[in-house]
Amino acid sequence: MPAEGTRPEDVLPGDRDTLTVRGVKVRKGSIAAAMRNMETLESGTAEEKQAAMATIRDLAPGLAALGMHRHFICRNPEVEAVLAAAAAELEARD
Repeated sequence: MPAEGTRPEDVLPGDRDTLTVRGVKVRKGSIAAAMRNMETLESGTAEEKQAAMATIRDLAPGLAALGMHRHFICRNPEVEAVLAAAAAELEARD
């Protein structure tokens, strides 16, 4: 790790949209997308919340591969359960 800390471009250069971590392909913007969907869970319509949760489930394996669940605990219990399950599945696979 550089002395100044890891910058986004150190992880994923600007000319790349994905990287593979622990065998899981993760797209640039996955964490930001998850955060926006979590916001929708707080303030969206029932239909928007359902779509947001489905997207979070789709993103969960990549978020687990990045180690998000090791460092953050989600305040939304349903999302936390999805992230924990994805992390446990990844650990069982490794």
